[in-house]
Amino acid sequence: MSFSIVVPTCNRPEMLRECLVRLPRSSEIIVTDDSRGNATRDIISQEFPHMHWTRAPGLGPAANRNHGARQASGDWIAFVDDDCEPGAGWLAGLENAARGGAEVIEGKTECPGRRDTPFQEHVENLTGGTLISCNFAMRRDAFFKSGGFDEDFREAYYEDTELAWRIRKCGLRVVFAPEAVVIHQPRPVTLDHIAKRQLQLRWTMLYRLKTKSRTPLWLEYSLNLLRTTLTLPRRMNSACWRTPLVHQALALALFPMVLPYLYFWQWRYREMLNRRALENREQPYQRLSDFRPLLSTGQAVLMYHKLDIPRLRSLRKGLFVPAHLFEKQLRELTEAGWRSVSLADYLERGPQPKSVVITFDDGFESVWRNGMKPMAKHGFRAIQFLVPGSIGKFNHWDFAETRSGEKLMDDAQIRDWLAAGHEIGAHTMTHPFLTRLPLDEARTEIRDSKHALEDRFGVAVRHFAYPYGDWNPAVRDLVREAGFASAAITQYGVNRANHDPWTLRRVASFFPLSERGNLFKVFLVR
Repeated sequence: MSFSIVVPTCNRPEMLRECLVRLPRSSEIIVTDDSRGNATRDIISQEFPHMHWTRAPGLGPAANRNHGARQASGDWIAFVDDDCEPGAGWLAGLENAARGGAEVIEGKTECPGRRDTPFQEHVENLTGGTLISCNFAMRRDAFFKSGGFDEDFREAYYEDTELAWRIRKCGLRVVFAPEAVVIHQPRPVTLDHIAKRQLQLRWTMLYRLKTKSRTPLWLEYSLNLLRTTLTLPRRMNSACWRTPLVHQALALALFPMVLPYLYFWQWRYREMLNRRALENREQPYQRLSDFRPLLSTGQAVLMYHKLDIPRLRSLRKGLFVPAHLFEKQLRELTEAGWRSVSLADYLERGPQPKSVVITFDDGFESVWRNGMKPMAKHGFRAIQFLVPGSIGKFNHWDFAETRSGEKLMDDAQIRDWLAAGHEIGAHTMTHPFLTRLPLDEARTEIRDSKHALEDRFGVAVRHFAYPYGDWNPAVRDLVREAGFASAAITQYGVNRANHDPWTLRRVASFFPLSERGNLFKVFLVR
């Protein structure tokens, strides 16, 4: 059992130094730096050469922590903030808790020297039950299984609360380690800081949307204000009464202004999430008018997954397209004068009028069973992106979320597919989120999937699709390095001339749930 320690930092080199001198030299320590300067890098190279410094993407503390976690190689990832001072037995306390079968460990965070004043900010976790990002650890596999920190949270506010919610949703075992102590000194608070904290309440609206809260905002906020007011006497004592009293008075006084402000940000964040859903085609397209202006502007690459009726227990019914609807789409394409082209055709000649590239992800057996006959009937060809490590098995990567395992094509069915004139592409060895892996592991997943398919079926594998559409520039470079001529993402859109061949956009075909009587409207222009 090994621990990697991740220390996120941004423009606080002196605080960082006080933290790093207290960390054990025997562990892998990763300092992930969200600043644009070189002061932190210089401190690490000169004073802590045994530690690893890495430049973070500059997208806030959540993205910074995820970046550090992707560099870690230990079985466990321990997080400690740059303004904390780990105790002498901090890592030993985490290791002892890890031996008990935990998947998540909350350390004890103390704030000595705190005073009863609203002009001082305290961070404490003395008894557990509150995951604070400045002092906790997770099994590496559990961290990436849960999705890590949500990078939509661009400031240090509610990003750890949202992670704690997903940890509970995943059913991970959380324990409190009182021996894993860090000291978090109280921070002075100015009037500007108090005003900024009020503005940061907007992140609670993103949290509400992420956790799918169904309580009306006005009711939830009013009830919370009433609760904190009624419990105020219990939170006040002779040693600490000024701080809670001032905070509660401020919340009551600002209520008429804060509530409209929160409604505004709830609307903004909902628009952001809805726009992203449309870009990822998480909503089925059903009307011709939605696609009329789009398809004439570039090369359309259609994306399918399963050609079957959705199972009742499946939570992701959108990945299914019933076989009769698929056949109807092909018939309408044919009648409108459209044809299929290969990815190689597009790469060589650019966008071609009245043409589509048909792609299938994952290699589901239902595509072989329900798709080959209608494609042969209408003269269409397609490419299937396969996961070599799961050929002939089930889609294990979806089971936890969909509650439904679907059979994948076996060797004989893939050979039938190839004999019918279709192509195969690679989809990694095990279908991971590539950006959440260390680069060496991502390189192996990408490179080995190409070689495994070529050795197994004796054909050239020149095209790739990112699992979950998860990619970044570093992963794209690995795909290019592995020898792929193109790679497909899940972002909605068409591909114009000179589009980056390793980030080809696609238009997803989903099972429409909202119009059962009018299940799919054709997406082409006659």
